[in-house]
Amino acid sequence: MKIEEAHMLRLVNNGTLGKIEISRYSLSTDSFSKEEEVKIMEEVLEFLLACHKHRPKRIYASSNNERSLYIITMQFVNQSLCNLLLDFSRSVTGYRKLVELSGAVGMYQYDSLQPTSFHSTYLSQANYLPENKAQNSVNIVQELMRKIEESCVSRKKLELEDDI
Repeated sequence: MKIEEAHMLRLVNNGTLGKIEISRYSLSTDSFSKEEEVKIMEEVLEFLLACHKHRPKRIYASSNNERSLYIITMQFVNQSLCNLLLDFSRSVTGYRKLVELSGAVGMYQYDSLQPTSFHSTYLSQANYLPENKAQNSVNIVQELMRKIEESCVSRKKLELEDDI
């Protein structure tokens, strides 16, 4: 988990934002391989599951033919919503990440391009890379990855089962 995500998750777990009602996550980066894209997608899904603290109830995903651009909408069992945009197109250089968490008592926004976001002269401005750390929710994330692909192929909203 990236440092900015760890900070946001601390705010969620401390109750600073209240119950998360809506999240929006947008990441645009060039990637080196499909495996890397999968790892990034898994990390993002794991972060969003931790923020919403519930399993998804509905999911709708769409993508371009190359599977380099994904738009994913999820509704969780507590009725909270999530919009996710992942752009792995080759036209992107470097990366841009925009995350918004809107809770019952507060909102937090992170934009990697804003001068007020975390900045250092020693951090690489290269492509966004996955952390490659396995977490507890691997099974649910892998099932979500399968459902995202299924929704992209079928172009239909999927109702998720209780056991996911």
